Formats: sequence, structure tokens, C-alpha cells
Amino acid sequence: TFRDGENIKNGGIDIEIIFFPRHTPDEVAFYVIQEKILITGDLIKVPKDKKSYGQTPFIPVFNSPYSSFEDAMSSLKKISDLDVETLMPGHRQQITGEKLIKSCLVQMEEEMVKKKRLVANLKNRGMADAEILKYVIRDISKSYPNCSQTDQMFYAYLLLKSSV
Repeated sequence: TFRDGENIKNGGIDIEIIFFPRHTPDEVAFYVIQEKILITGDLIKVPKDKKSYGQTPFIPVFNSPYSSFEDAMSSLKKISDLDVETLMPGHRQQITGEKLIKSCLVQMEEEMVKKKRLVANLKNRGMADAEILKYVIRDISKSYPNCSQTDQMFYAYLLLKSSV
């Protein structure tokens, strides 16, 4: 059993275990401190075609009943607080460059806050939840055109659930 923030030493390499309750309730990432490498598993996806995402080469994973908007924001904050030069997601290629990673995290956070405000505004106008979901899914598909429909639906659902 591991604890959040616990360090493992292996052959002179320090690895910090970081809990990110997102894809599963006990999901962890591994931060190789000396190498400034963060292995995120399914916390972050790298799209097949990075150009499709504009300046954001990765997206948070939302396709889990264990996710919440607050968890997503907390996870982004945790990653932002680390000195990461290489991010290794569970699928596809790694992302390198501290400035690129930091700017993408900021952009992801801003995008999520913007979408949460959109949901709150639609609710304040009296729009029904089903209509809000349709509207927000269309908006998400514009921001993340190659994001799976499942991820889009969960993202929209989490936004709707978080604004209650």
C-alpha cells in the first residue's frame, strides 16, 4: 500500500507517488524527481493528431464515474506544482518541454473554468439538464475535436454535476 507523496528509492533514483483520483479512485502517477519525468497513466491523453488540439497537445481524461470537476482541477494543480520536463501519458507519445507542459496545463484549466461558467449560465437561464448536456457536448467537441464521444459526454456530465 502506498501513500500520496510517498517516495520510493530504487538504485539512486527517487520516485514520488502522487494520487490522482480520476480514471479510477486509487489512480496514481509516478514522478521521477531527478529526471523531472511524470508518468501519468490514464490521467492525461495525448491525441493521435496533436494539430487537432491547437496549442494543447493533451487533454484530461473524464470517462470515469470516479471523476469530478474538483478532482480534475486538483490534478491539474498538482501537476502544475511539479517541475516536469517530460510528461509520459498512458497512451501514445511523451510530451517534452517544461514551458509547453505548463502552458498546456494553464490552457486546460482555463478551458475547464470557462466551460463550468457556461454550464452555470445555462442553468441560470432555466435550461433543462438534457439541453445543457447537448449544448456543452457541442462546445467541448469544438475545443477538443478528436476527443472521444464518451469523454465528451463524461466531461459535460461532470460539469453539469459540479454546478449543482
